[in-house]
Amino acid sequence: MRRPALWTLAAFGVIYIGWGSTFLAVRLAVESIPPFLVGASRNLVAGTVLVGVGLAAGAARPTPRAVRQAFGIGSLMFVANHGAIAWASTRNPSGITALLVATIPLWIVVLEWLGGTADRPSSRSATGIGLGFLGSLLLFWPAGDTPQIDPLASVVTAGAALSWAAGTLKARQSHLSNSVAMATGLPMLLGGMALAGVAGVAGEWQALVLDDVSGTAAGALGYLIVVGSLAGFSAYLFLLRTMPASRVATYAYVNPVVALVLGAWLGGEPLALMTLLAAAVSLAGVYLSVSAR
Repeated sequence: MRRPALWTLAAFGVIYIGWGSTFLAVRLAVESIPPFLVGASRNLVAGTVLVGVGLAAGAARPTPRAVRQAFGIGSLMFVANHGAIAWASTRNPSGITALLVATIPLWIVVLEWLGGTADRPSSRSATGIGLGFLGSLLLFWPAGDTPQIDPLASVVTAGAALSWAAGTLKARQSHLSNSVAMATGLPMLLGGMALAGVAGVAGEWQALVLDDVSGTAAGALGYLIVVGSLAGFSAYLFLLRTMPASRVATYAYVNPVVALVLGAWLGGEPLALMTLLAAAVSLAGVYLSVSAR
């Protein structure tokens, strides 16, 4: 196999398996590390590394305008998404969280249409949007073997998906740097700083007791930093530069499947029949919406 093909295969493996596994990693990390500190740590470390790589490669220092734009993007994508998901993971199974987050491509279509930057969704795309959100609602359908789902955490997770979609659109319209590492790392770094502040307001710095942090939680946090943030975003940007966006977007309906399997296999999470039905309906909707574009 040619080297470019190997790099492409490896990059897809990272965004398929790596990103899909981060939902379980977050759930394991928040078992003994406060949730906002989990989000702050992964973004501060990864953002610092990427910004450092960009500067070392000769990238110009960001302008005040770029900093403001990066802070807005970081607030939407890392504070209101990573922070919210970490908090929700203290209450909901990782597989359920992943299925609710899978609505991100649907929100992007809706926001583009409402913002006037895209035409009205086609009938195929509209059907996909309807199925996608129906699948999310089916997660709450009462059934004997359905796992207990926290309503507030689920609403917060849905808001996190909407926030990531809004941040994605804002990032498309912004020019932070000619350096990919700088443009990626700056929002992560600023978002991590903001999350550290949120953690302080929530009293998490005082509540953190390092002796109480389990090896599993520390390892999960390290995994989030290396695989979820550094490797994940690097692979994602590499694929966006070398592959059609529609093919890269397939991670949106692979990640929840990976999260459900790993949550049941390694995390001991119940895998109910209604959950599988909801997943099938939701992911079919995401597929229709993504493939229509």
